[in-house]
Amino acid sequence: MLKWALYSALVALFVLHNDIWLWHDGALFLGLPIGLSYHILLCVAASVVMFLLVKFAWPEQLDGHQPEDDSQ
Repeated sequence: MLKWALYSALVALFVLHNDIWLWHDGALFLGLPIGLSYHILLCVAASVVMFLLVKFAWPEQLDGHQPEDDSQ
């Protein structure tokens, strides 16, 4: 269930990346243009989602460590 919630969050971040509602807004947020502030927060959110994807949705078959054969 958590895996699908994280996948949904990833799709939501992809959709929210296209912030057409802030293109012509000249307001400032924390001293930065609102569009830049929005993308900074979006990058932080994407980083958190990517971390959670790696932590909870990583395929288990990729974790198996097989030593390399160095006998050649």
